[in-house]
Amino acid sequence: VAWTGGLTAVFAATIAVTQTDIKKVLAYSTVSQLGYMFLAAGCGGYTAAMFHLGTHAFFKALLFLGAGAVILAMHHEQNIEKMGGLWKKLPRTKWVFLAGTLAIIGFPGFSGFFSKDEILVAVWVSDVPGHQWLYWMGFATAGITAFYMARLFFMVFLGKLRAAADVRGQIHEPGASVFYPLAVLAFLSIVGGIMGVPQIYGDWLSVGDSNSLASWLAPVLPEAAPHALEHSTEYLMALGTVGIAASGVLVALFLYVRNPDLPEKMAQLLSGLYKLVFNKYYVDEVYDALIVRPTVALSDTVLYQVIDTRVIDGVAINGSANAVRSLASGALKYLQSGLTQGYVFLMIVGAVAIVGWLLR
Repeated sequence: VAWTGGLTAVFAATIAVTQTDIKKVLAYSTVSQLGYMFLAAGCGGYTAAMFHLGTHAFFKALLFLGAGAVILAMHHEQNIEKMGGLWKKLPRTKWVFLAGTLAIIGFPGFSGFFSKDEILVAVWVSDVPGHQWLYWMGFATAGITAFYMARLFFMVFLGKLRAAADVRGQIHEPGASVFYPLAVLAFLSIVGGIMGVPQIYGDWLSVGDSNSLASWLAPVLPEAAPHALEHSTEYLMALGTVGIAASGVLVALFLYVRNPDLPEKMAQLLSGLYKLVFNKYYVDEVYDALIVRPTVALSDTVLYQVIDTRVIDGVAINGSANAVRSLASGALKYLQSGLTQGYVFLMIVGAVAIVGWLLR
């Protein structure tokens, strides 16, 4: 489970790096974050997994709804390459979207910062074979996540306005019914981590039991045997994740804000690798070739033409109907002679038989 989660986290994160559809970026981000949760659960960090499930619900709901607000403002355009410069057109949406972005990349104090660190600590202290490799996979995913989310934010809100000419003059903020839920989710994305603040931070605030979520889940969620971890080590791990996330943001800033023409040149230079990742490692095509098409062929040639047509329709349905018809037109037809005296005779015989059986 842990290895499946770790590989999924890295795999989906790399796919999100190359996507240009705003919803696809967030969709593969969701797959990657679910991989984080399974990574934690596989290493015995069930509380950390549930914690990240909760914080992820806050900021990913915010990001998806924020993306919807952007798409609505752009008249249903979803290609981030045709956006840009929306920070002036959508100032309120920009701020709430930024809150979700900072939460998912693990900006200190935001909800994702605490839950992601809890996962990485749970992986580091676990007894799962290869847990250190799993830790570095999660660590690398943190950097990739920061990169593709910063890329998304920069391409949508910063830089030059790349929208079509007929759309530019019609871009506007969403109404209150759209914005207010975004504001609530932005607030939860910022402060939602308070429900599971690790004790090392609680000690700073002189809070005896800062991880209230762990205490609440303790009766129902078993945890792996705890391992001692020095506070200094945990601080260094947190500092490391902040550093790798900051590096991802800076790389995205360099590529998509300072040198916006460079990513296209790099894609052309590494066209083979770019196409591989952009096409999701051709997983859909492999799945279609190995599973979908053989299943469809089996369903058509065996299940439909043999089982359904010949066995069910031919034998069970039509066969039983033909048997009843043959019986009715054969032996049973002699019971319907049309002679009244014959029917009366059979009734008398039947009545005598019943009376005789009752009097025996």
